[in-house]
Amino acid sequence: MSAYECWVTDFPKRCKELLANLSPCAKAHDREVTLLLAVASVCIAVPLDRMTEESDGRPAHPSGDRGADPNRAKKFDDLLKSKVRDLQLWNDLGDRFIGCCKLKNHEGDPDSWPELDNPECLGPDKQLKTVLKHVRNALAHGNLYTQDNPISRIVLLSRPDHNIEKYNYLVLQPDQLAAILKYWIDELVKLEPSAQDIAQALE
Repeated sequence: MSAYECWVTDFPKRCKELLANLSPCAKAHDREVTLLLAVASVCIAVPLDRMTEESDGRPAHPSGDRGADPNRAKKFDDLLKSKVRDLQLWNDLGDRFIGCCKLKNHEGDPDSWPELDNPECLGPDKQLKTVLKHVRNALAHGNLYTQDNPISRIVLLSRPDHNIEKYNYLVLQPDQLAAILKYWIDELVKLEPSAQDIAQALE
């Protein structure tokens, strides 16, 4: 197997290829959501974590990926700061982009949580960073649930404050999570330096 050229751009590109190649088999065996969650778990976390900016006593990632290419780091930050309403993602999902709100009590399961009876739509002014970090935290800590059979909704919990045992929830249909993952990968691939960028750097 060839080595990864870049864990921020090349790795997600390979994840996209993996999804494309394995999706027909996963669908045939009723495992589409399992494949989606497996790929999303690493494809969202790895670039986010490797490009984390040093702040509040939290060191930058030991890979040094962020400092290796300041231009890419700036584009990455601009991507995360994007408002959901300004993204093609919003145009594709619109009001189907289900909500991210506070959960009063996380005991039991999603069927017993009243907030999920009529979840609010995610605000269009939310940053992409908010959505991605929520998904990343939920998947990394196993805070995920599914509803119905076949699965119609994926419920992801994330604690906004690690000192308080309170969670926010994000409810997504499987195709919504797939759309977020596809958008994320496509935008990361665009961060690869162009031939012109490389030529300028060598001057």
